[in-house]
Amino acid sequence: MRFDKGFRNTRKLGTIMVLLLVSFMLFTGGCIDLTEPKYQTGELTFSIVPMTENTRMPEGGMLTFYLVLRNVGDEPVNVWDLEEQVSYDVHVYDSNNTEVQYECGVISRPLLTNDILIELRPIKSIADTTNSKCWNLTEGTYTVNAVYHTSTGEEITEPYWLGEIQSNNLTITVVKTPVLKPDPLIFSIWNYSNESHRVKVEVLDENDSLIFAETYLIDASKGKYSPTIIYSPVVTETLGTYKYVVTLDHKFTAVQSADVRYAELVSSSDYVSIDIHDNKENPIGFGVSIA
Repeated sequence: MRFDKGFRNTRKLGTIMVLLLVSFMLFTGGCIDLTEPKYQTGELTFSIVPMTENTRMPEGGMLTFYLVLRNVGDEPVNVWDLEEQVSYDVHVYDSNNTEVQYECGVISRPLLTNDILIELRPIKSIADTTNSKCWNLTEGTYTVNAVYHTSTGEEITEPYWLGEIQSNNLTITVVKTPVLKPDPLIFSIWNYSNESHRVKVEVLDENDSLIFAETYLIDASKGKYSPTIIYSPVVTETLGTYKYVVTLDHKFTAVQSADVRYAELVSSSDYVSIDIHDNKENPIGFGVSIA
């Protein structure tokens, strides 16, 4: 009787242990089966392109770039949103393939959470913009690329793509800043009249101070399409807005403004032509063009 009772107790204990073992296996096995993989795989591309076709800039200037992350695979994948120094870094190399120092400093950030994740479906992309302001680039040719990366050790609980992708290489050219010089202010007198005339030209600055005064005796026109022309010397090369006061034969006066600007700009200084016509009511006309 004691043997049967002990045997039954042993069997009971064994049954309990088996049930506990099965329960543990089911529990752990169920967790593995029900939980998605922590990290995902997928086909992504990463590219850097200039905002404009022009990849030349002066020293001290700035170029802006687009960063584009695209899902070229067949399945959606969770990726980190594009943030510089978080999910991507930009690198600049000189003509000797030496990396140029990044001068904006390294950010300090908290651990990332699920808020950083974006579901990127097939053929879809996300983009960000960055620029060259964090590098001191002198005259020369440079190569720019970017690296997209994700890592472990964050507080992200959802699965996401883990890895690193380098973008294409982009070549940019930095040129010396041009030395800007003012374009000189000059004028000309065109006599379309059949008579000779006395033309007095005065030029005043922004303070209405007289900086130029000259009287010209100009011969009659040589024909309908052959005016007599007089060209002035340089009036001034100082930047600013000026006022022409033109008096014809001590009788008629007309006023025209003109600007002195930098010669290297698309819009340089104004070139003023003073036109004389056989028109008793309005004998003085002006033509203003860019020098």
